[in-house]
This record gives sequence, structure tokens and C-alpha cells, in this order.
Amino acid sequence: MKKVYKYIMILTAMLFMFSGCAPQNRSSISPPDTPKESVKDMETNTSPEIIYQKLDQKTAIENLSKDKTILLVDVRTPEEHAEKRIPDSILIPDYEIEKSASKLLPDKEAVIYLYCRSGRRSKAAANQLIDMGYAQVFDIGGIIDWKYETESGN
Repeated sequence: MKKVYKYIMILTAMLFMFSGCAPQNRSSISPPDTPKESVKDMETNTSPEIIYQKLDQKTAIENLSKDKTILLVDVRTPEEHAEKRIPDSILIPDYEIEKSASKLLPDKEAVIYLYCRSGRRSKAAANQLIDMGYAQVFDIGGIIDWKYETESGN
């Protein structure tokens, strides 16, 4: 019986020892209006690395109603934009981001919300703008999920 007790105690001690070696989740949630910093940048105290950020549509509509300086960009085609769009959105098709962004989005510190049909193109466009040096870019997904006001026509 003492032998069994001894093995249990050894196994318990080993369990405590090895549980401290498990990777810890050190992620933190940043407010949607501030860029996230990478761990590397926080450690080296350099300027923050801007990363892709997804923003839920409920938060997006609340922020858009409060802050009229937020730029809402539709990255779909002109035909899709004419058919149905979120009011006050700017059309910059995803295939024209590189060519048109500097002219239509001159302030690289401006808050920019992107959307498309389903969220695939807006994610790619968000990453492209981030690569171009835009600091506050948020993907709000697809208009197919948009439960709020839309408009149509030219």
C-alpha cells in the first residue's frame, strides 16, 4: 500500500511540475479603435506593427452613427455597389485598391471600415491597405450579413 501511495505522490508532483511548462494564452483584446501591437514590438519598444482586424457589424454601425469621420469603403464591383450598398460608402473595387487608395484615402491614420459581399474581398483589401501603411483598417465583413439600412441606385 505504501508503494501505491508513493507512486501517486510522485505522479501528482510531476503533474504540477509539468503543468507550469504548458504554453499560456497571452493574447489581449484591444478596443476596436486602436491598432494592435505585436508581441515583438512591445518587447523591443519599436513602433507598433499594424495587423488585420475584424470588427463585428453591430459595433461598426454603432461607431458609424457616432463618428462621421470613419471612412466606409465598399470593395465590390461598381455593378454590385449600384445594386445595393451601405449608405455613405465609398466605392473602391478591390482590384483598384493599390491604384486608387492614395487618392481616395489620403490620410493613412484615418479609421477605415471595409466591406464586400461575403467578407473575402474585404479581408484581402484590409491586408493590402495595411501593407500600404494604413494604420486603422477594419474588416466589417459582407453586406449579405448586414442587418441595417442599405440603399440602391446610382
